[in-house]
Amino acid sequence: MAENTAQFSGLDYTSGKPVYSPQVNGGYFSYTHKGPPLPYRTYASAAQHVVEQWMNSPGHQRNILNPNLKYLGAGLSAFEKKSFYNMLYFNATQNFSGADRPR
Repeated sequence: MAENTAQFSGLDYTSGKPVYSPQVNGGYFSYTHKGPPLPYRTYASAAQHVVEQWMNSPGHQRNILNPNLKYLGAGLSAFEKKSFYNMLYFNATQNFSGADRPR
């Protein structure tokens, strides 16, 4: 069972870069005031994002590259965060095993 899950925004944006919120920007997120809206992540870009985050995490990378671990299970779920503009968010998790399943 996974003990920790990652949670990240459904917006495909650069972390740490200032963003204008819907309250001051006409109802959408943008890097510039009244600029083009930030795109939402696709399933493919969400998967790419979470794998990049795992590979940038020493513990996750160690597990992914561990030759004694034969199996990897990964899950991704989407939900709306009502407390934050009903924005789409994702939960991601991974599980590893080095043992074959008993028969």
